[in-house]
Amino acid sequence: MTTSAARPTARELIQRIADGELAARDNLAQFLARMDKHNPVLNAVIHDGRDRAKAIAEQIDADLAAGRPVGRLAGLVMTIKDSFDVEGWPTTFGLEHLKDNVAERTSDVVSRLEAEGALIVGKTNVPPLLRDWQSGNPIHGHTRNPWNTDLSPGGSSGGAAAAVAAGLCSAEIGSDIGGSIRIPAHYCGICGHKPSNGVVSMIGHQLPGTYGSSAMVSAGPLAANVDDMALLLDVVAGADSRNAPAWRLELPPARITTIGDFRVGILDNAPTAPVDGAYRAVIGALGERLRQAGASVTEGPFRELDTTHLHDLFIRILRAMAVDGLSDPEFSALIAQVERTPRDDQSYVAATNRAMVQRHRDWRRARQEVGRLKHDMRVLFRQIDVLLMPAAVSAAFPIDFDRPREERTLLIDGVERDYNEQLLWAALPVLAELPATLIPIGLQDNGLPVGVQVVGEYLDDRTCIAFAREVERLVGVFSPPGYD
Repeated sequence: MTTSAARPTARELIQRIADGELAARDNLAQFLARMDKHNPVLNAVIHDGRDRAKAIAEQIDADLAAGRPVGRLAGLVMTIKDSFDVEGWPTTFGLEHLKDNVAERTSDVVSRLEAEGALIVGKTNVPPLLRDWQSGNPIHGHTRNPWNTDLSPGGSSGGAAAAVAAGLCSAEIGSDIGGSIRIPAHYCGICGHKPSNGVVSMIGHQLPGTYGSSAMVSAGPLAANVDDMALLLDVVAGADSRNAPAWRLELPPARITTIGDFRVGILDNAPTAPVDGAYRAVIGALGERLRQAGASVTEGPFRELDTTHLHDLFIRILRAMAVDGLSDPEFSALIAQVERTPRDDQSYVAATNRAMVQRHRDWRRARQEVGRLKHDMRVLFRQIDVLLMPAAVSAAFPIDFDRPREERTLLIDGVERDYNEQLLWAALPVLAELPATLIPIGLQDNGLPVGVQVVGEYLDDRTCIAFAREVERLVGVFSPPGYD
C-alpha cells in the first residue's frame, strides 16, 4: 500500500542529484528502462522524446560538476499530456486528422518545467478532443490502468495518471474541465490538483488554428504523493507569458495545516449521480478517522449546494462549447433535431443537444446562475474549510470502446446507470473556479484505489493541499503491485 524503497519520491531524487549521489543521466536511464518494460502493455506514453531529455540531463550533470546552479526540478523525469505543445513534437488531441500535426512552439507549462531542469521523456495518451473518462483514440489505441489492465485509467489525462502510477515517470501535468485530472488520479490511486482557474497558464494548450483554451480549463500536476504534487504546482503556477510583464501570482499560504483544526464538509452522494456503496464506505471510513483525529466533520447535503441544479447548469455551460466544431449545415440539422425532441426528454443526449443550440439569452441567464453559485460557495466556505466529494460514481470501470459514450452505462450498486451522470462530480470546482485536490484514501474490498476531491475557496489552493497532506499521513501512499 505504501511507497516502497524502490520508488523514491521526486523530492528525494532531486536532492540525490543535487548532492552528487545520482547523475541526472543515470536517473533518466532508470526511468527509461521502466518505460520500455511496462509501457508496451499500458500504452500510456505515446510519443517518445527521450533524446530531448538526454540532452538536458547531460547539461545538468555538466552544470553540477562545474558548480553552476541548476533548477528546482533538475533531473526529474516527467511526461506531458499530448495536448500541451512541445516544439517539434506532435500534438494530436487524439484526432486522426492531427496525427501529423507538429507543434511550432512550446507551451508555457513545458517551458517552465524545462527551465527548472525537468526531463520530459514523452507525451501521454488522451481520448479524442479530451472528451472521455477513458484514454483511447484511433491513432494510438487505448491506455490501460496499472491496477488492472482490463480497466480504464480515466480521462482525459488517463495516459498521464497511468504513467505516474506505474512509475514510468515521477510526475506529470494534466488538464481538467470535466474531471480530467481528478478522475484519472482517482482511478489510478495517485494525487492530482485542479488549481483555481487562472493559476496555471494554458498558452500552448489549444487545437491548431484556435486562439486559446476555454477559461474553464485548468492545468495541474499529478504525482504519487502530496509533497511532489505541491512542488510541481509551485513551478508551473504563475502569470501566462502574455500577462507576465504586468502582474505576478502569489498564492496565499495554507490557512490551516493541522488536521484537528479543519472544519470539514462531506458530500458523498447525489440523486442525479448516485455513488456506489463500496466507494461511499471508504469515504465514510475516512470521515470517522478525521473525527478521531480531531477535525470537525459536517455531512451534507448543504443548503448552499443544490446538486440537481448544479448538474443541469454544468451541462448547459460545458456542452454549449461543443458547438464550436459544427459547420452551418450541421448546426441547422441539430436545431431541427432539438425541435423534434420531446420537452420531457431529460436524457444526456437531449440535454447536450439543447445546450449546443441554446439562445444567447439563455446562455446569459446560465452565466448569471454561475455567478450565484460562486456567491453561495463563498457563504458555504465561511462555515467549512474544505469540502470532500467523490471524484466519480465508482472506482475504475472496465474499458468499453464498443459503445459510444452516449450509450455507455456503469453498474452502480447493481443498477445500470448512465455513464455521463458522473459529470456532476466534476462540476463544482470548474463552474465556481475553485481548487480541488484529489487524494487517494484507500482500497475497496476488490483492491481498487479510490480518492476524494478536497475542494476549497477560490485561490485557497494551498489549504486544500495542506489538508490532503494530513489525509496522506492518516492513510498512506498507494501504488499498484508489480511495478516496483
